[in-house]
Amino acid sequence: MGAVISDQSAGPKRLREYALRRAVEQSFRDDQSGGFDLEHTRLQHADRLERLRLAVAIATLWCHELGEHVLATGEPARTEIDPSCHRELSLFQLGRRWLKRCVALQLHRLPAFPARLSPMKLKPIAKPCPS
Repeated sequence: MGAVISDQSAGPKRLREYALRRAVEQSFRDDQSGGFDLEHTRLQHADRLERLRLAVAIATLWCHELGEHVLATGEPARTEIDPSCHRELSLFQLGRRWLKRCVALQLHRLPAFPARLSPMKLKPIAKPCPS
């Protein structure tokens, strides 16, 4: 586990604040370079960009749902795409990698897309296992 350095007083409240901050930062990364790279599109027309943004929003929701599916399926499914002893990938990244794997190798393992997220409470993403 890493250290938290702050000019504020130490305690459980500070750790919760930093855990939330880490989740937000992972979400930003998923939306940018770790996601669909929307910023690299060469679209010039606003209406086309809006349609692309809608498609990306739906794809993002689907990836989150697939990530929930991977975690609900259990550790063997997760370790197929995140081989660490602890989960290191965001829900979005788990789902995105699961989708790519299913499309490439096992389309029959892809679940239906109900377009709803569960009220699942996730543990924080762990640091890599010690060697």
